[in-house]
Amino acid sequence: MGRRKVIFISGPMTGYEDYNRAAFNAAAKELVNQGYTVLNAAVLPDGLEHEQYMQICLAMLQQADAIYILAGWENSVGARREVEHASALGIDMEFQCWGGLSACIAGIHSDGRRFMKTGVQAMHDYLEYFLESHGSSMNTADVRYYRFSVEQCKNFIEVLDGIGVADGESH
Repeated sequence: MGRRKVIFISGPMTGYEDYNRAAFNAAAKELVNQGYTVLNAAVLPDGLEHEQYMQICLAMLQQADAIYILAGWENSVGARREVEHASALGIDMEFQCWGGLSACIAGIHSDGRRFMKTGVQAMHDYLEYFLESHGSSMNTADVRYYRFSVEQCKNFIEVLDGIGVADGESH
């Protein structure tokens, strides 16, 4: 048996009840069930300084093949730092919000799929517009995130096309 893919969980902790451990641990359980080896900062003990946690987390991240990014990461200084570091390392990035959306696609009835495709196409078009009009004033990590989001929209549209959902099509 080959080595399992190692994934680091990143997300907001400071200012959350019990440091958002419930969200981290729920994600860890799901990722383990998917076959990953999970590196989870929520298992670290209380009592360290923020920078000590960051140094530990960045070291954990360097051992990962991918980063799983929890919702709300964009509002966390530490999570943004982890995402930027992951980008510099060139490892795969998986966003919780996209993962949840893609998991729902298979269970949505055909009218919902058509609606989903219209919404994803609109999101794609908006993100491209936003990058064109504001990209030069954004920091590098934000530009990478928006470009990644555009690619994810394209991927979802391809999935919907692959299961026979066309714009305006009724089943």
